[in-house]
Amino acid sequence: MARRDAAIVSPIAGTTRDVLQVSMDLGGVKCTLQDTAGVRSDTTDVLELEGMKRAKKVIQEADLVVAMIDVTAASHGMEIVKSVLEECNNNRDDEDDDDDYDDKIDPREMLLVRNKQDLLEEKANSDDEDQQEQIKFGDSDSFDISCRNQEGIDTFLDALTQKVVARTRGNADSDNAGEGALITRARHRVHVEAAVMALERFTILSKEGNMAVDMAAEELRLAASELGRITGAVDVEDVLDVLFSDFCIGK
Repeated sequence: MARRDAAIVSPIAGTTRDVLQVSMDLGGVKCTLQDTAGVRSDTTDVLELEGMKRAKKVIQEADLVVAMIDVTAASHGMEIVKSVLEECNNNRDDEDDDDDYDDKIDPREMLLVRNKQDLLEEKANSDDEDQQEQIKFGDSDSFDISCRNQEGIDTFLDALTQKVVARTRGNADSDNAGEGALITRARHRVHVEAAVMALERFTILSKEGNMAVDMAAEELRLAASELGRITGAVDVEDVLDVLFSDFCIGK
């Protein structure tokens, strides 16, 4: 997903210990993906147990959960997924007094990924094939992929992107409609507001016929200029103005 070697990968269980973070652009939205240690019950390794503890904390705080299981051991994997979600939801209930968590983890906000489809085909085990049709978790979307062969990954990424866009831009069918993107810097907010006002003036002028075409075009230019001050399409003088106004620079 990161299109680079962001983590050490090996067939040895427990390779991932710390939470690895990668920034990605999904549908024009900057997202932070966190890869956690796998959760399993048959280990006594102190470091691996700490990794699993951190993984559960990340799950509790995540906006969207991607649960990946080994399709060749699907039933066992689903048992772990259900137990982890149950534990995380119980922890959320315990911390409701702190107002850190408002709701339980909704299966609709979880994507279930069944990896190693290539091994399932090689194994040709009828039990696993029967299980594959039954592996679902509530209303969560499910995807069959193979990281080795890169099969099904594009379909999964498309679905993940749609989920992200629905949360940030608002979707009539989503519980998070109208949530919108958060602008945290005052300078960015000023420029966005100026761009919106310029576009509103353009809308009015564009309805007044050919005589107002020049003025309408100027409002579009102003709107683009304001957005350019956020994205980086700015003049050297503008950069210096921001530097000297926001920072104390000495020689």
